[in-house]
Amino acid sequence: MRLRAFAIRPPLGYIYRRRFQYPICIALSYSMMKLSTVVVLLLSTGLLACSPGTTPQATPAPTGVIEGTVTIGPISPVERPGVTPIVPPQVFEARKVVITSERGDKVATVDIAQVDQSSTGRYSVRLAPGDYTIDINRAGIDRAREVPRKVAVRSGETVRVDINIDTGIR
Repeated sequence: MRLRAFAIRPPLGYIYRRRFQYPICIALSYSMMKLSTVVVLLLSTGLLACSPGTTPQATPAPTGVIEGTVTIGPISPVERPGVTPIVPPQVFEARKVVITSERGDKVATVDIAQVDQSSTGRYSVRLAPGDYTIDINRAGIDRAREVPRKVAVRSGETVRVDINIDTGIR
């Protein structure tokens, strides 16, 4: 059989049927086409295997929230009625909300974020479901009637515990 001359590339099926009758350059182009097809298939299956839709996603652990407000006072020995004293940030920095597990292990020590320069602060902590005890890290002669307090944290729920810290200043 004779080799035909084509002005443009021969049809794809023609190359597959008669690949061994062409000169070496056509056989090489066929091999390269076959190799590039294999590479494209390997890359596409690799990308599909790594796509987020096919890999199992780790589900976040269920958590609950304990939050509340903290008031601290009195700040000075003599406070006038109706006058709100400016509370320095150090007052809140020295005090923490301490959360322990049922076994008495310390789970978290939570900072109290001061609201403006008032005697009020807020705290919030996300915990795994379970039973916990909330307390404060008593600085000096601080006391609070609301703590220690046992609370049950459930998944997706928020437990509110407000704390009023009496500094003992008179």
